[in-house]
Amino acid sequence: VYNISKEDGANICQWEYWGGNGQKFILEPVKEIEGDVNADGALSVIDVILLQKWLLAVPDAELTDWKAADLCEDNIINVFDLHLLKRMLLEQ
Repeated sequence: VYNISKEDGANICQWEYWGGNGQKFILEPVKEIEGDVNADGALSVIDVILLQKWLLAVPDAELTDWKAADLCEDNIINVFDLHLLKRMLLEQ
């Protein structure tokens, strides 16, 4: 890690191994948020709009986390998932 930074978003450079603190990493699993199709870390109306646009085949509508959109857990993303997403948002 450049300048042995501990900040989020710090640059990572490739150097020879020398055993310093800048070469030690902790990998933490990312918590997936159900319905967070744009993967911004929150469930919001933006996710509903994005899923609706994707279902309508609007150009450039891309689901960053399509698994978060499969709320029926049937490996199919459709209007039923959109309905559940809207319900989840209202229940927040």
